[in-house]
Order: sequence, then structure tokens, then C-alpha cells
Amino acid sequence: MKQFRLPTTRLLRKEAEFRAVLARKCCSSNGLMRVYAAVNHVGFPRLGISISRAFGSAVQRNRAKRLAREVFRLAWHDLDAGCDYLLIFHRKSPKKDKAGKSRPAQKLSLAEVRESFLALAGKAVQKIER
Repeated sequence: MKQFRLPTTRLLRKEAEFRAVLARKCCSSNGLMRVYAAVNHVGFPRLGISISRAFGSAVQRNRAKRLAREVFRLAWHDLDAGCDYLLIFHRKSPKKDKAGKSRPAQKLSLAEVRESFLALAGKAVQKIER
């Protein structure tokens, strides 16, 4: 199953890399997450994830990070090749489902994270290109 793993070269790991993306200030957000984007010179997209302890327990934070990495793994070839993306989950923000009922953001599904991330990443990249 190693062939399906997300290579560590596709992840932002160092504090300097996170700061470089934040310094560009090209972001978009919704009630679930905020996505920052910045141009990189490595030729492929990379992802960084930041999540506060206020989001929930370690189990909830790790699940959100796993979902984000999986969304990125499945969609990195559809993203702009010369960009770094920094995904920041909002703290315990209530998310409304289709019935209009409020529910905690920690009960995330892969489809919700995918939809939000791809929409926000597209908006953030458009702000870079202006």
C-alpha cells in the first residue's frame, strides 16, 4: 500500500515554510476552515495543516488532519502545481447541515472537507494571480 501514500515531500513541515505562506496573506475562509496560498518554486503543490487545541480533543484534531491529508492526496493533481497551501481549521465552529441544524465541526466527513478545501483553495489562488 506504500504506492498510495502521500509523500512527505508534499507536506510543509518547517516553521519557516508556514511563515512564508502566511506572509503572502492570500487566503479565503468559510465556517469550517481557512486556506492560505502562496507561490512555491518546487514544481508541485504542498500542504500544511494547523489546528488549535481549542478545536477539540487529540482524537478530533488527528481525525481532522487525516481527512485533510486524504483530501489533498486525492486532489493534488487538480491543484495549481506552483502553490503551497496552508489549511487552518477554525475552533469549534458550529456547522449547519442541509436540514439547517447546527452541529459541531468535529463530526466532519471526507466530502465536507473536500468540498470546502477545493473551493477555498481555488479562491485563494485567484487572489495570488491578481
